[in-house]
Amino acid sequence: MTKSTLYAALLASVVLGALGGIAHAEDGVDGLVTQTGKGNFGLVNQHEEDGSKALIGQSGKGNAAVTEQTGGTNNTAGTVQVGNNNGAMTYQIDSADATATIGQFGNGNDAVAVQNNVDPTSSTILQFGNGNNAYNTQLDVNNSNAATLQVGNGNTALNTQQYNTLGGNNLNAAIGQFGNGNFGNNVQENSEDGNAAILQVGNGNGATNLQTYTSGANAFVGQFGNRNGAFNSQTASSNVNTTIVQRGNRNGAVTIQTDTTDSNALIGQDGNRNWASNYQADSQDVDAAILQKGDANFAFNSQTDTDPSVAGILQNGNGNFAFNVQNNVTDSTALIGQFGNGNVAGNIQQADSSNDIAGILQVGNRNTAFNTQGETQTVTYQLTPTVDWTTEETLQGGKLWDSEDQGPFTIGALFGPVMVTGSGSAPAENSIAVIGQFGDRNTAANVQVGQLILPAEGTATQTTTAYWASSTGSYLNPFKPDLEWQQESASTTNEWEVTNPLGEVNLPTIASAAGIVQVGDDNAAFNFQTVTAGSLAATVQVGDGNFGLNTQTYTAGTVAANVQVGDGNAAVNTQQFAAFSAAGIVQIGDDNAAVTTQVASLGDRALTIQNGSNNFASTAQIASAGNSSLIVQNADYSVALVGQTDGGNNAAVLQSGAYSNAWISQSGSASNAAIVQYGSGSSDADRNYATVVQQNGGHNAAIFQAGSSNVAAVFQN
Repeated sequence: MTKSTLYAALLASVVLGALGGIAHAEDGVDGLVTQTGKGNFGLVNQHEEDGSKALIGQSGKGNAAVTEQTGGTNNTAGTVQVGNNNGAMTYQIDSADATATIGQFGNGNDAVAVQNNVDPTSSTILQFGNGNNAYNTQLDVNNSNAATLQVGNGNTALNTQQYNTLGGNNLNAAIGQFGNGNFGNNVQENSEDGNAAILQVGNGNGATNLQTYTSGANAFVGQFGNRNGAFNSQTASSNVNTTIVQRGNRNGAVTIQTDTTDSNALIGQDGNRNWASNYQADSQDVDAAILQKGDANFAFNSQTDTDPSVAGILQNGNGNFAFNVQNNVTDSTALIGQFGNGNVAGNIQQADSSNDIAGILQVGNRNTAFNTQGETQTVTYQLTPTVDWTTEETLQGGKLWDSEDQGPFTIGALFGPVMVTGSGSAPAENSIAVIGQFGDRNTAANVQVGQLILPAEGTATQTTTAYWASSTGSYLNPFKPDLEWQQESASTTNEWEVTNPLGEVNLPTIASAAGIVQVGDDNAAFNFQTVTAGSLAATVQVGDGNFGLNTQTYTAGTVAANVQVGDGNAAVNTQQFAAFSAAGIVQIGDDNAAVTTQVASLGDRALTIQNGSNNFASTAQIASAGNSSLIVQNADYSVALVGQTDGGNNAAVLQSGAYSNAWISQSGSASNAAIVQYGSGSSDADRNYATVVQQNGGHNAAIFQAGSSNVAAVFQN
């Protein structure tokens, strides 16, 4: 230990001991300045009240310290500076039982503590290093504390507590920075019962906690690494908590809570170049959490006008994207978990939805999954028809002595239709959408939305066109050109706001569920449900290069399911204007294709089972009720087609072997048809062909084929 260092330590010990002795003085105003070194400046100014104590101790060169206490009682101010060119100021006025402590050890440090009309408060600043700056400002608050600890060089810390119309009670702000070039800022304004803390270990980090018009708010930022950025904003909120913890380099995190009650937000990031954001507004009892491990991840949670809801994102890998957006939803939960690289997952629950759950789990690389339940739609509708107040007129032109008919000309006004454009909710109520993917390059989408019919408010537009005829020349004067009439018109468009007296009118998706499970590579699956009630859509794919699609529109009590085990299969189920109908496709094998379409159906059932390769099956049941279709292909290179209308029909196709074709068409009622084929061919030239066509109703037909190159046809009318 050098002589100067030993002396500085002894000075600090003596000064702190003196401060303690002053603090225990019985009465009177006590002030002490102790300086060693060269070019130091110290000032103590105490005014009016008894019981205040002030201490300045400086060792080094070019240090400056100013302490001023005015109108206070039992105030304590202590400043210790060891080093060169340090600056410190303590300012306490109209206060009682206020304590301000500044300790600086190094060179070129600056510290400012301001307490104005506060009782009681505590302010502490400790800086070890060079070129650090610290500011504690407390105005019109009491029972509040501000503390700053900086170890390193070039750090800046600001604690601000002021202008508190709520009373400004029980506010605590703390900043701890260890490293170089860090920036920390805590702002508490018009708030009470709040805590804000920042801990940064590393270099070039920046963090801000902002609390405005809050009660019972807590904000914490912990950053470990270099060049990280974090921002917590709490405005007009109560009983809210937000935490950001980041380890690594160049990470960014933002949490915003506005007009929110009883809510929590958490961001945890471990890695580099990650970005995460939590946004909560106009909400109550909402929770949002983002946990990311890896590099270059992006996650976003947005909860607006919700009560309550939960949103969570967990990512472990590189280059992931995750989005949770919840707007106008109740009792909703959105969960995303991704393990791998290049994944993209999005949950959106919005537009007046309720009791929704959307979950995505992806394990693999370059997966894409998206759940949408409810949406905001924009519609345009006609409010009034076109009103035509025009007539067709023929006018006299030329000269009086040589007149001619000109025209006809349109005279009058044409009032176009009043068109209204507005936006509103297309909700999905009591809906569940789940996606699980295991593999690489998978794509899955669940979309459950309603249909906006009439918005509650909109903008009306109407175009009005005036028609008239103008003239040139003269009808009587022989020295002027002949009278000529020309058609004229002018249009104007007016806009105004309108309110629908019925309020918003929409058709929601109610009590529906959609689920997708994919295990393998290069799979794609889509479930779309629009204006459905009690409908289920499910897709399960195990293998590579499979494609599955379920579409249900204006359905009630319907089920659509695809199960694919193999490679290169494609399955599509479409149900529109259907009730209590079911469509299922099961594919085991490779390169099979199956399509099921049920439109305007009631109680129809369709099942396709494919076990083999290169098979194709299609079922279409349109404007029908109570029809059943079964296609079983335990074969290769076979084709089966079933089309049924009306009601009460049953169709079955059973194929085994290879190279068989079957067609069944039933357009009547209460008919039954069956085709059984065993193909033994080895090429298209060896195909079996079977056809059944039944019209009207009450017919029965059966075809059995075994071998190759067979042809069978049944026609009944």
